[in-house]
Amino acid sequence: LPMPKVNYSASNSVESALRIEFNKASGVSGYKMLISDNRNFTNAKSVKGGSSLRFDYLKPHTAYYLKAYTYKKIGNKYYYSDTLSFTYSTKALPKPKVNYSASNSVESALRIEFNKVSGVSGYKMLISDNRNFTNAKSVKGGSSLRYDYLTPNTTYYLKAYTYKKIGDKYYYSDTLSFTYKTKKAIGWLTINGKRYYYDKNGDLLKNQYVDGYKLSSNGAMTDKSYKLYKKVRAVISEKTKGITDNEKKLKACFDYLSNNFSYLRDDSAFYDGWQIDYAYTILSTGKGNCYKFASAFAFIARELGYDASVIVGQVTSASGGFTPHGWVEIKVNKNVYVYDPDLQMELGRYYNVNFFKITYASSPVTYRK
Repeated sequence: LPMPKVNYSASNSVESALRIEFNKASGVSGYKMLISDNRNFTNAKSVKGGSSLRFDYLKPHTAYYLKAYTYKKIGNKYYYSDTLSFTYSTKALPKPKVNYSASNSVESALRIEFNKVSGVSGYKMLISDNRNFTNAKSVKGGSSLRYDYLTPNTTYYLKAYTYKKIGDKYYYSDTLSFTYKTKKAIGWLTINGKRYYYDKNGDLLKNQYVDGYKLSSNGAMTDKSYKLYKKVRAVISEKTKGITDNEKKLKACFDYLSNNFSYLRDDSAFYDGWQIDYAYTILSTGKGNCYKFASAFAFIARELGYDASVIVGQVTSASGGFTPHGWVEIKVNKNVYVYDPDLQMELGRYYNVNFFKITYASSPVTYRK
């Protein structure tokens, strides 16, 4: 039988077919092709038929080995010509080209925009804060991908790919690697529902107190601190609506505590983190002693930007002498003022005296630190 003569063509797209066109030979029943991605033709695919045959779903960047035959069918038997052998290599998937942008805010996303490439199913990105890509995050999808909750002052390592899905398998292009460094952050930031504090050098603080809140070993506010923070923010948001002046906001929150909360005597202990517990208790129950009033107001004042401290000392007693007491000091332009929401609640409403932003000299009672 005459050996076949063939012409063949294939697009660079993985899913496109390799099409084999046979020059018609007289005296044959048809044509047969074998194709494999290895020289031994293990797991070879076979196609038999007329003068035009095709193979679908070629893998990218792969050398294919092909064998072509003519055949003659006589009765129930097939007789084949000698083999025409040749190869065809598919091209690699194109490497992606990307544009990217991110805001300086920690909570904003790094957005990756891929230049669209024909013949691919989609795009994939890996991102990590270390060169070894341990614990890397992966995103796969269309030509626009994003990563949320970037950490400030951090170099991120990224790998980009195009991919083609053939059946249940994914095939990837060569890697496009690049880096992105987020800018330095200063102060409090919320990242994925956690609060962190960065000092003036952009360093993340850990295992210490900032503005009265306790930071854990990974830098995030402890659970207790974060619960208190949300209560403090809720009070400020609700009680200062429509107020733009910061001191008037402070006064509105002071009045809220003094006019709506009641005194509850209990034994006080000054352990590590007591101000957090005391503030949370009184803001949750509406009741507490002077230390709880002072703790809650100090957190509110600090959240409004004031340099506030809880003072544990003594104050003159109605029965004579001094009694243990807690209040708040706020420093304003090198001056120290007293804020005492507990005594405002107990005395102010009955004796027309003021305990909001007073000096020790002008106080209607005597404080002893």
